[in-house]
Amino acid sequence: MIDDGKYINRAQKNRGDIAEQIVAELLSKKIDSNFIHSGVEVKEVKATTVTEIDVCVVKDDKMLIFQVKSKRLSQLSKNGDIETFEKDFELAVKDAYDQATLPYELILSNKCYFQYKESGERIELPKINEIYCACVVLDSYASITTHTRLFFQEEKVTPITMSIFDLEIIMEYSDNFDFLFDYLKKRTQNSKYFIADSELGFFEGYLRTKLQKRPNSGLVAFDADFAQRFDLDYYKPLMERYEMNFPESIKNIGRNDYCFCGSGIKFKKCCG
Repeated sequence: MIDDGKYINRAQKNRGDIAEQIVAELLSKKIDSNFIHSGVEVKEVKATTVTEIDVCVVKDDKMLIFQVKSKRLSQLSKNGDIETFEKDFELAVKDAYDQATLPYELILSNKCYFQYKESGERIELPKINEIYCACVVLDSYASITTHTRLFFQEEKVTPITMSIFDLEIIMEYSDNFDFLFDYLKKRTQNSKYFIADSELGFFEGYLRTKLQKRPNSGLVAFDADFAQRFDLDYYKPLMERYEMNFPESIKNIGRNDYCFCGSGIKFKKCCG
């Protein structure tokens, strides 16, 4: 699709739309869908669009913003190529974070209003007194947390960045909106105090300690083993369930069909 010049723009839009939809659906697992809004424009009183919010969740006087980036982070960036890394992060993370935090002051001072981008319908929301945000990327990117800390090391706050797969697990273990809000709030407020190799490392730290600061310590690092809980507790049962259904799912694949694994090789010369 990327090589198809006539379709690439449509493909990127579709990718962005489905990314927002997936995030909204994951959030709705534990949060009332009436609190979740997708494709939101933040407008000043003069009807000037300040920014666009991909997905936001509003309950009482609290708001969570999720900026969803569907742009593919290149393999060079994931491997640590500095030039590509800086370029990708500018487009996929920093821009998302700037977009999410841009309207904070207007929202908190009640000097703006909200409407759906597609329909133009105005959204009636309560007065907001607290806002926190997270950037979600559509691709699996194991080192995104570490790279974010390096990219924003001179900033006062290190943004919360995660893959959509991290969000899936976080929502699986979240109880409700208040639980998720408390996690993102403490992650943001303590972004320079706690260190972890992955967002799931932070999340497991929250499940164990609620991210409470420790006496007489200037920095706390969570060991990488913290995140391994989810490999055993979440992914292993999921894998076993799919393994049971696997023979049934491939029974109609012919020897000369392309392999189900995506290799682009015929089944008989691949997993067959």
